[in-house]
Amino acid sequence: MAQKSVSYLMLFALLLAASLPRLSSSAAAGGRKALEVEYSGGSPVPPGTNFGGYNFLSSKDAKAIELAKFSIEENNKKSNQKLKYDAVLEALWKKVAQGAEYRLVVLAVVGDEPDAYDAEVAVDEKNDKRLVRFEKLH
Repeated sequence: MAQKSVSYLMLFALLLAASLPRLSSSAAAGGRKALEVEYSGGSPVPPGTNFGGYNFLSSKDAKAIELAKFSIEENNKKSNQKLKYDAVLEALWKKVAQGAEYRLVVLAVVGDEPDAYDAEVAVDEKNDKRLVRFEKLH
């Protein structure tokens, strides 16, 4: 019985790992580096899928883009950086007791160098936003 549940767990972990995006750096026109998201075979997760309480949100969704720009602005204020919004690579959200929590992978540019950042933003029922975390992905 224990071996069977370990097998299911391993299968789940392999399926999850296969569906996650891989970031790679490549040269684009004009010598500017760009980060690309590579998915193995189409959409990594069906729309509306719930994972660990989080729901997937389109990277083109207006709320995801608004919160990505907010997270960059707040980070710039706190750290005195000059990051500029470029794109949302991934967006997740979940309902919490006081509103919603968003996890975003944001592409931001400093000069000509794009980098991916992991951002977490809390939004309460009054639509007040608070940056919880903003970290550069390695």
